[in-house]
Amino acid sequence: MTQIDLSLVMNENKTLNEALVRTYAKQYVGAYINTFWRSPVGDKYGWNASEFRPIVTRIQEITMEENGGHPILYGIMAQTTLE
Repeated sequence: MTQIDLSLVMNENKTLNEALVRTYAKQYVGAYINTFWRSPVGDKYGWNASEFRPIVTRIQEITMEENGGHPILYGIMAQTTLE
């Protein structure tokens, strides 16, 4: 199983590129990490759970269509600074 950054399957307008998800699923990508927000857009710094859920759900659906029903893993890499 291969893991890639979520930004690789997102369009510039912050929508999911379903064709790329399908392509990666055929190449055995089974895990997605991070968020694709690199900087704020207006006053938003990212999506909340209700906004993220449809994206992750759709990635799951597409991947399972292409790989025989195996689910994906999704995670967010958190960075903290402790001094």
